[in-house]
This record gives sequence, C-alpha cells and structure tokens, in this order.
Amino acid sequence: MPRLLTELLPDARIVVTDICRTPLTLVNAWADRCGRNVTTMWAKAPELANVSGPFDMIITDGLLSLLPTPDDRDTALARLANLLTDDGMLLYTTRIAGPAGRLEYDLPGRAVQALATAAGWPGPPGERLWLARQRLRGSSRPAPFTTSTQLRDTFYTEFAQVLLSTHAAAPTLALALHPAFWAGRGSICVGVAATHPRSRL
Repeated sequence: MPRLLTELLPDARIVVTDICRTPLTLVNAWADRCGRNVTTMWAKAPELANVSGPFDMIITDGLLSLLPTPDDRDTALARLANLLTDDGMLLYTTRIAGPAGRLEYDLPGRAVQALATAAGWPGPPGERLWLARQRLRGSSRPAPFTTSTQLRDTFYTEFAQVLLSTHAAAPTLALALHPAFWAGRGSICVGVAATHPRSRL
C-alpha cells in the first residue's frame, strides 16, 4: 500500500501506523531502499492516541474486525473521523462473514490455518510447528458484521456520505475448508468509502 500510494501521490505525506512493529520495520526498510518519504509510528486502536492529523485520506483494512467490543469499534471509527479534514475520506476494506457469522480467526478456522502451516510452511520443521501452535493459540473473535447493511449503518454514525462496493473472490484455504463454507455461507469482500465526518458538519 505505501508503494502504491507513493506512485499515485508522489508529493503526499504518508504515515503508516500499526500495533505490530514488524510491518513498520518492513515499511521503513522499503522506504530506505527506495528513497521514499514515509513516516511510521506504533499506535494502538481504538484510541490511536499518538496519531495526529488532519489527513485528507485514511486507509485501513479490517480494523473494526480486530477490535473485541462494539464500544471499541465505535471509539475507533469516531477517532478516525476526527483525524480527517473537513472533506476527508476514509477507505475501509473488510470481509462480511455472512449468516454463519464466522471468519477464519475463530477456532475451526485457526485449526485449518495451523494444519496448513504445519504441512506447507517453507521452513524447517521446528519453525513450522512453532508457527502452527501460534495460529492455534490465537484469540477467537466473532465477526462484527454479517451483512453489508450493518457495515454501512455503522459508518453512517460518523460520516455523512457512505459508499459501499462488494466483491466476491476466491476464499483463502482456511475459509475454503471452514465448516461455514460447507453450508454455502461464505464471506464477501466489502469496500467502504466514507466522507464528510459528521463531527465537522
């Protein structure tokens, strides 16, 4: 994403935030190698306390799905809206779980991921087993949205304009082997473009 943004908007100020330091390290290494001007910072949602705007555009993938409670999701969305300019845009992508309400970070999905990692990770056996255990020990989280209408209505609490686009794509291996898919209740990809934060109106 930073590479694409610097190609499309070479003069833009790009800030990358994450709670995990690994992607930040990777982005810094890429920026140094390519001579790109990208700022990285550690930040924890939902507060994102050390992030300061305003930004013309914020892009995030699946953030609301990673937060454990509806209050956390509401706090994060309000915070993102407050970090935007008056006519700023939030681009958000996620997957909708469908009627089954499951994604691959529940227990059956993590078990499939662990099995696939143990069998096919391109590394020594010890590393494969360690990664498989990490997958299996991850926390279970229910999918926060089962319909695109739920997702749209959530964004309307903070934004005056919300545009959704949906896209059906081939599932990951973990999802393809998930029991929810056996019943024909798989997920779809949803993109949200939300503009004009209500806090500015």
